[in-house]
Amino acid sequence: MKDEYDVVLLDEAQDTNLVTLSIFERFNAVKIMVGDSHQKIYGFRGAIDAMERFKADTTLRLTYTFRFDKKEQVELANNVLYYLKCEDTDNLIKPAGQVRDDESRDLCVITRTNAKLIELMAQNDDFKPVRHPKNFFEPIFKIFEYKIPVPRQCDSFIQYLETLEVVAEKTEDTELRSCINLIQKYNYRKEIFMMLYDKAIRNRRRKLNTYISTAHTAKGLEFDVVLIGDDFSTVEDLVEDIVLHKPAWLSYFVRDNMLYIKKGNLRNFFKYLIEDNSIQMNTIKEEINLFYVAITRAKKVLRLDDCYFVDPNMDIRYCARLFENFGLSVNVCPDCMKKTEINIEVAIKYLQPIWRNRKK
Repeated sequence: MKDEYDVVLLDEAQDTNLVTLSIFERFNAVKIMVGDSHQKIYGFRGAIDAMERFKADTTLRLTYTFRFDKKEQVELANNVLYYLKCEDTDNLIKPAGQVRDDESRDLCVITRTNAKLIELMAQNDDFKPVRHPKNFFEPIFKIFEYKIPVPRQCDSFIQYLETLEVVAEKTEDTELRSCINLIQKYNYRKEIFMMLYDKAIRNRRRKLNTYISTAHTAKGLEFDVVLIGDDFSTVEDLVEDIVLHKPAWLSYFVRDNMLYIKKGNLRNFFKYLIEDNSIQMNTIKEEINLFYVAITRAKKVLRLDDCYFVDPNMDIRYCARLFENFGLSVNVCPDCMKKTEINIEVAIKYLQPIWRNRKK
């Protein structure tokens, strides 16, 4: 088969598994890869960005969008790319022209997690899942069926859930943690989730134009109107996660006993993230990518909370309580901003429980 084709194209190359890449590389043909590294969202499945391993003779940047043209949406998408992903200005999005307005009006609510999707379905009877409900409810049912392994024997479901919660915290599994929280919210009652699952099945068959999806399952789709759920990471959340895993970076941004990212310095901070390819930092990059995928699904109208807008002039000082509450000593030269004294280990020891509890 490897000699049967003149040209072979690999689509969605940013989320390719090694088996598919191996097959692709065996072809004796002109090879083309198409993908968007800023939409890489399946690293948790072991997917890789094949374009990083592909020595191309020619690279063409596809920077024009035919999906949307609204100034606010274009600006938000470009702020994510420029300030959080540190993309060059030449590679930012540009509308290809005015998007044609027609009479269709479909709406989709896009969430970060399956748990938030299920919670919203419980509050609204007219949401139609974009995929089969099994995709969204399976993580919840796996918990009720004890199918997620834990390190010790549990005598009750509540004990199993408590142990699973520790696993979720240690592995920083956002999806698992949100499912546990939702089960607790509904008093551990499986029948409630079975009822919601049946409702989702019925709605899947109905002729509705109000959809609901996670960012993962919305990939590749588009809707006239998109509402963004409130379970994505804000810029402040991302900063906290970065510093939690890379406490040494504190030394570059500590001033007057507080973690301080001054106006206009947001991109400089996130450069540290982009240049780091550790597992933890790649996970945070994919959180940004998930948000980027979600906000670029809308054709005409995008609605989201103010906390999700990326303001290049934002002034982040929210961590002052860290040093004040625990009496930590931080002395920084105001002229060169060079670290002279900071007990990072003590800071992080107290910082972790504060931040983790906040994210629950």
